[in-house]
Amino acid sequence: MTQARFSNAFGFSLDAVKDWKSDRRTPEASARVLLTVIAKNPAAVIEALPPNAAKAARKKRAKVAA
Repeated sequence: MTQARFSNAFGFSLDAVKDWKSDRRTPEASARVLLTVIAKNPAAVIEALPPNAAKAARKKRAKVAA
């Protein structure tokens, strides 16, 4: 899965995913927990998220940043 698809599927910003992968930034505790669950059972996370949850989270972050 590409970083773009991963960030889109689970509601992370693409910049955050890129920073985590390049060791420029460490995920916060709550993100680390979610990343651990995704690593062990991604289908469970996708099933638990309401439809369009990732999209709604990105919109909210965009409003806060503006």
